[in-house]
Order: sequence, then C-alpha cells, then structure tokens
Amino acid sequence: MSKSLCLVVLVACATSTTPAPDASPPIDPAGRYLVHGTYALSAPPASAAPALDAILAATDGPDDPSRYLIELVIARLSPEAQPYAELVAPFLAAYVNERIDRIAPHFLGGMHALADGLVRIALRFETREQIEIDGGAVHRTIVDFAFDGADVGFAGQLGAEAAVTLDDEALSIAPHAIELPYGDLLRLAFDRVAVPRVDGGAHDLAGALRDLVDCKQLAQTIAGWLGIGSPALYEDACAIGLTAAAAKIYAAFPTAGAKLEARGAAHASDPDRDGTMDAIEGGVWTGALEGAPLARATFDGTRVLQP
Repeated sequence: MSKSLCLVVLVACATSTTPAPDASPPIDPAGRYLVHGTYALSAPPASAAPALDAILAATDGPDDPSRYLIELVIARLSPEAQPYAELVAPFLAAYVNERIDRIAPHFLGGMHALADGLVRIALRFETREQIEIDGGAVHRTIVDFAFDGADVGFAGQLGAEAAVTLDDEALSIAPHAIELPYGDLLRLAFDRVAVPRVDGGAHDLAGALRDLVDCKQLAQTIAGWLGIGSPALYEDACAIGLTAAAAKIYAAFPTAGAKLEARGAAHASDPDRDGTMDAIEGGVWTGALEGAPLARATFDGTRVLQP
C-alpha cells in the first residue's frame, strides 16, 4: 500500500471515531433573582402637574417673589387690616423687591431648585426588585425605590404576575401592570431628596421655606413702609404664611396611585453552560406610567443561591 493511501485510510478512521462535541443543554430560567431597574419617562405624569404649578406660583409673576411673600403675610392679618394691605400690596411688593437680597436672597433660586427637583423625581426612578420564575410564570415584587440617586426607604411590597417564555437565550416577560402608590412615592422623594438638596437642614417643605426667608427682616421692612402694626405682628404672619404655603403645595401632590404597565425582554445568561440561568442581562421594559410612555427602562438581575 502506498504511503498516500495509508494516510487517507488513517485520516478517515480518525475522523469516524472522533466523538461530536456535546450540545449545550437548554437553559432553565426557574429560580429567584435580585433585580435592579431604572426608569425614565418621556414626560412627567399629568398628576404631578398641579404640585409643580403650586411651586412655580411663587416665582411666575412679574413682581414675584416679593408679591408672593407679601400676599402670604396679608392673608394672615386681621380682617380689619387686610383691605388696606391689599390696596397697597403692589407698591409694598415693589419696595420689598428692592431689598429682596437682604430679606430672602435664596428664595427665588430655592423655589426654582424645588421645581426642578420635582420634575427630576417625576421623570426618573430606580427600583430594587425580586423576580421569581417558576414554570411559565414570573412574579415581580418591587421592594424599594430610589429617586435622583437617593433611596427613599419605601415601606411595602408591590407585585404582579405575568407569563414568561425563553426562546434559546431570549427571555420574554408578557405585558402586566403594577399599581404604584405614586402620590406617596412622589411626596416621599420630594421631602427626602428634593428638599434637602435645597436646604440641608430641612426635613420638610415648611422648614425649607422658613429657612429661605428672613421673616424678621421682612417684618421690619413691611412695618417701616406701612407705618402701622408692629414688626412682631408681621413676623408671626410671615412664619404662619410660609407654613400655609407649604401645606398648599403638599395638597397639590397626587393622592391616587398610578399604573405601571410594562413588558420585558432580556438575555438569559448561563456562562458556565450548566443549563441553569445565572443572570438576567440587558433587560428592557417597554410600556408607560399613568399614560406617560417609558422613554428608557432597563433591568438586570442575578440569581439568588438557594440554601
């Protein structure tokens, strides 16, 4: 037999006896996963608009914020004094406006910052969730929320169930809805995120407003210009008026819940090829919150090892 023929025979024999590589087992997604989600809306939900308008009311007039502060004080005066004070309010506001840098130098910027903070928390939030997959069903449980990068310490759990399918490595979660206590969340985030970023020493809006206005200076300015009433009278009216203004803004926050509608798509990761999904990667939610479409919403998760 020639050398070339022997070589062909040896190669053929070797080829016929080499085992084919084992195919990777199908991925089983069943299990529990800790999930981090991020949500960005295309526009703030409509229910947030009244609270935003209530904040901007302090700065949207041509003679604000002086006129706004004067009206807060006037509203707390006696019924006998109010008519005269209302009559001269435009002139008094102009006088106070010339001295606003001494009375409330940070009020205008502070109110704009509060409005901007409300818009940010209304547009974006993050979640910490638990997703459990069993058979063809998935159960989502949201356990915490963060707004503008800060955890608000939400107490409670919100859940929903949906169908789930896995096609090769493509994980799909069917459309479902979770009812969020949106008004409560927005109020929590406003007090714990937006307010402290304007006034680090304040725990609520009333405290921030009182810190942004020097009621003593404002009272002395009003009393000096009007020529009637004591500075103490106007100082008390200023403090009470700012507290009332905060209450009015809070009353404009939504009180009802909001429905988060979503469907998800993600990559099922099994890097060790043992047939068990180890992580959820590159997840994307599509849907809307109270009719405001999700501009971008993502989620990623890691398997919780069972004892």
